[in-house]
Amino acid sequence: MESFFKEPLELQKLLDQLTKGQFPFSSEQGTASLFPDSNWIQNYVQSLLKERIPEAVPAQWNPQPEVFETHRSVFVRFELPEEIDPYMLKIRVYPASLQMEGWGEREYKVKLPALVSANRSKAVMKDGIVEIRMPKTSRKGKGKELYLNLY
Repeated sequence: MESFFKEPLELQKLLDQLTKGQFPFSSEQGTASLFPDSNWIQNYVQSLLKERIPEAVPAQWNPQPEVFETHRSVFVRFELPEEIDPYMLKIRVYPASLQMEGWGEREYKVKLPALVSANRSKAVMKDGIVEIRMPKTSRKGKGKELYLNLY
């Protein structure tokens, strides 16, 4: 039986033309993806769950942080809802701001009243209350992700 394509490269060229170079392992792009937005699967599943089983998707996280400062530190306190796993909470401290991510792609940013040292900052949780202590500094530095200590 004779092959339809005389050369294996002809098949690859045909696939590249049909898929506009988006076929996995296309010749021009190496390992191009059929899914240019990697978050589309998660977003699609979340929308299906919300539509079919609304109680399966937790409410959006909207912390109401209490921000205050002493002569040495800036503090941010907020209550973490029970449906949010504390191990999934991401806290990033920057010299002038704090960024938190608690569920999916939802982010919450807090502008800080003073410059802080990210390297010396600590985050703890006790009885569902998260407290982030950030020592003040006079110079800008780099940001840092904190690990939440549970008590």
